[in-house]
Amino acid sequence: MKKNTMKLYSLMLTVLSTLTVLGVFLRPPDGWMPQITAAVERWTADPVYRYEPLVLPTPNQPRYVIRATLDEAAAVLRGEMTVTVPELRLDGMPFYLYSPSGAQMRVSDVTLNGEPVEVAANAKQVTVPAVKSATPQTVSLRFETALPKKPTRTGAWQGVYTVSYWYPILAVERNGEWVPRPDPLGFGDPYLMDAGDYDVELDSPASFKWYTSGPRVSEAEKEGGRKTFKWSAENVRNFGLVGGAAFQETQFATGTGTQVFVAVTDPAKLQQTAELTRSAVKTFTEKIGMSPYPVLNVVELPKGTVYAHELPNLALFSQDLWGYDDPEHWIVHEVGHVWFYNSVGNYEVETPWLDEGLTDYIALVEQEVRLGPEHYRKTIAEAWERYRQNQTYTPYKKGTPSGANDGISAMPYGSFATSQAHYYYNYLRPILMYHDIRQELGDERFFLFLRQYYTKNVGQTATRADLERALADVNPDSVKRLNLWLDTPNGQLISQIAGRFQ
Repeated sequence: MKKNTMKLYSLMLTVLSTLTVLGVFLRPPDGWMPQITAAVERWTADPVYRYEPLVLPTPNQPRYVIRATLDEAAAVLRGEMTVTVPELRLDGMPFYLYSPSGAQMRVSDVTLNGEPVEVAANAKQVTVPAVKSATPQTVSLRFETALPKKPTRTGAWQGVYTVSYWYPILAVERNGEWVPRPDPLGFGDPYLMDAGDYDVELDSPASFKWYTSGPRVSEAEKEGGRKTFKWSAENVRNFGLVGGAAFQETQFATGTGTQVFVAVTDPAKLQQTAELTRSAVKTFTEKIGMSPYPVLNVVELPKGTVYAHELPNLALFSQDLWGYDDPEHWIVHEVGHVWFYNSVGNYEVETPWLDEGLTDYIALVEQEVRLGPEHYRKTIAEAWERYRQNQTYTPYKKGTPSGANDGISAMPYGSFATSQAHYYYNYLRPILMYHDIRQELGDERFFLFLRQYYTKNVGQTATRADLERALADVNPDSVKRLNLWLDTPNGQLISQIAGRFQ
């Protein structure tokens, strides 16, 4: 007995020592406590977003004029911004502050129609005391945004400045009230905003190349080795920028009015990335429709940054992505967001499945065109096996549990507490849904459905109802199949549709 006790004691010491060593060597730069705190908050906090998805959005159509200076040594953006809305349907004008991780956006010197005002402010938003009006309302302010010197979605890392959600963004209204800013969970896209028009000016080092959400209007040399860059963009979800001195680039024209820039931090990947981009743009244009925007940028970021994400007319991915199971798929996926998220917009926090699921499916269509029908069939078969076994989707390894066994896809952001469940319900399940609908309709009617949805909603904020209407125009009976996939609990759905994937 004593011998067994000693063995157990020795085993416990070994486990404890191993965990201690792992805890030290795998310790994140900020320590374990922020991650532990965030995890606890995800599991115990109120829902991120409480609203049922809108049937008919009421966007404000703001116009932003931004003039900013990049202090590259301090990694700080300081700027002045003027925002005008053609009318104000509600009292107050809240602006969301999507402050970068570990930093707080500062706002000062706020005026309303030229008059100084006192604002109500907290860490999430600033509210200007405006009253509803049928005439244009203009807010001006100064802001300062610190870019974390980390490989974060917004940050300065290895000489590259990724600048997203970097200025105060006018809030969204719905059903007669302003929506409070949703909170991020550390994955996905917890963003809410209306499309707007932008004139942006940036003072930065002259050696920097910039890739942004709009075409460059001009650039002018300044003293001290600096330049002033100007861009303009119409009807984009927000305005993002990526800049640095070390990018290698190539460019091509689509023939449909878009100039495409491909920029990498690893020159060895430039040709492959450019070929993928050409294929994606060609396939999406032929299958879905033309992009209405004059510029598209596909940019590789340094190692350690977010593996892949989208901004308006910016498809971004990390060098690390090349080490994932299917890097080409994810690069094409991010290009696809120019069609679904920006050209046809949606409120990502309300309907994350709407842009992510459809974008991921058309990325599979691009692979079908480029690699052949057998590759597509194999990919769908593998996706089905993951789905029916409650395993999450790439970028996770096969066999990784989804962590949410009986949910549905038609849920707002934050309904699932983990990234694994988020990918399972907003990516994996919807691509199988679109494949199933395609099998029912046949290729001709299926791609007619996608073109209908795109053409009727380009330049707008689309909803589930818009998707249903486009499908009903092609085949009303198929709407039942769409709703089955979106609204049926997982266990019940798998048993109902299993025969279609055998």
